[in-house]
Amino acid sequence: MGGLMHPSAFSPGRTVPIGVLDKRITIQQASITRDAIGGPVVTWMDVATVWAHVHPLAGRELINAQSVYAEVTHHMIIRWQAVFDNPVTVAAMRVSYAGRHFNIGAAIHIEEGRRFIVLSVAEGLVDG
Repeated sequence: MGGLMHPSAFSPGRTVPIGVLDKRITIQQASITRDAIGGPVVTWMDVATVWAHVHPLAGRELINAQSVYAEVTHHMIIRWQAVFDNPVTVAAMRVSYAGRHFNIGAAIHIEEGRRFIVLSVAEGLVDG
């Protein structure tokens, strides 16, 4: 349903059509343990699987986003979750979507409302 919507469409007081959050994404958090010789071993643990609106950035929008977040390639809009209130926690997370992995650069509460969050993400291999 839906098509692409700009993150501003999710502002408080605006009606968001049913079906706009139409992609399943999995939020994962890194867990670091040590192997037998003391080297780090990174394991990704699922935190939540949620519905999202995936908004790839293109053209001017991508250039503007990269001036703030070096490698932002997508915005992913999800319903508010308390786990994103702590920026340190968010820095240790990634999104798994359609067999691809995205670093989470920032989790922005739209107009500080507790309704939707924009995840500014960068696509690429995330090992830890």
